Amino acid sequence: MSAIPLHMGQAAYGAAELRSVYERNWLLGLSLSVLLHGLALFLLNSFGGISVREAGRPLYKPLPKINLIPVAPPSFRPPQSSQGLVSTPPKFGIPVPVPEGRAPEVVDFPTQAQLSSALSLVEVGEGNGIGELIEEPPPPFVAVEVDPKIIRRVQPEYPKLALQAGLEGKVFVRIWVDKQGNPREVEILRSEYEIFNDSVLKAAREFLFTPAYMNSGPVSVWVTVPFVFRLTGSRW
Repeated sequence: MSAIPLHMGQAAYGAAELRSVYERNWLLGLSLSVLLHGLALFLLNSFGGISVREAGRPLYKPLPKINLIPVAPPSFRPPQSSQGLVSTPPKFGIPVPVPEGRAPEVVDFPTQAQLSSALSLVEVGEGNGIGELIEEPPPPFVAVEVDPKIIRRVQPEYPKLALQAGLEGKVFVRIWVDKQGNPREVEILRSEYEIFNDSVLKAAREFLFTPAYMNSGPVSVWVTVPFVFRLTGSRW
């Protein structure tokens, strides 16, 4: 290790000299700190306690005296009736087993011919007659492979009062298209002026559609159709 050059008459120090100076100063500082803390505690206990005692003030405030009043435990007496103690409620009766009904030993099952004749009496058709297969409305959203298309449009009639008042607006309807492409129900979704609603409902019921298809079969769906009324002519 090369020696550190001297500057301004000061002696050079190496790692060994710095380590020895550090250990000596650390022990000296710790000793002085313990001595000063001990002296401070001694002075506080000596002069502080004398000043408090000479002033005639107690070191601690005594706790107030609490007088405890003995209280007898509460007594419990069971309720009594006019004839003495309340009797225990009667118990329920013992269940009596009931013999089960015996099934008939011989059961006649219908044959295939009988089932076929019974099914032939059931009438299946379309329309509002007996034997119609009632089709329920579809959910609001139905996944389809082929969407229905309008094959017949009907122009709604512009209301006379709306023409005289110069009203223009839009009407959105929701049409339930069944499996045959016929409109079954028509509902108003949103209308800017109610004066257009009757004309739009009447025209929407005369629309015709191609049915929607899913898995190679027709399905019923809801279709949204907008109608726009302008003074130059209505369109959809």
